Amino acid sequence: VIIMTGNAQKIKVELLDPMVENDLANYLIKTGKLKQNEAEKTFQLISEQKNNPPFGLLLVRMGILSERDLAETEAEFRGIPLTEESNFPDIMPCEDRISIEFLKRNLSIILEENDDNVVVAMADPGNRYLLDSLEMASKKRVISQVAIISEIESAYRQNYNEKSDEEGTSDIHPLTDSFSDDDVEHLRELALPQETEEEKE
Repeated sequence: VIIMTGNAQKIKVELLDPMVENDLANYLIKTGKLKQNEAEKTFQLISEQKNNPPFGLLLVRMGILSERDLAETEAEFRGIPLTEESNFPDIMPCEDRISIEFLKRNLSIILEENDDNVVVAMADPGNRYLLDSLEMASKKRVISQVAIISEIESAYRQNYNEKSDEEGTSDIHPLTDSFSDDDVEHLRELALPQETEEEKE
């Protein structure tokens, strides 16, 4: 995977941490934002995919959670800030060293950089692949914050579009793109409560 412009590097890191994803699911169930059968069916579909798509982002795509619900839950669950679109920089730090395409495809924006740290806003703060890649590229501590999916996408269209166009970036991100519309619709149907024969009558 190319993580730096002008310097291709391959890093093998799991996108999904099963322990954390299960803990997130349990937290969503405990707070009443997710039903047990919805969690089970989502994990079932994830297990059938090769690229281990993020649990939370798939819930949003299925319409089970809103983008804001997911972002607020991630912030509470992980104990990290939820950043607003107004905090996104006009010019992203590190863009001379870290590919804008890589950041966009991982739904992330670098908010700031100093001598010791890089602060990144992420739609999926459980994305260890992104965090480890940024740490390797910057050689600094990476601090994560949560951001809303559509606000990240809007920022790329409005602020970073020219740079991402130069790198040939598409508007499609790969985090849940392995799922076809039929897959998602099927999962929605599985997650919905099924009527019993008595209820049908």
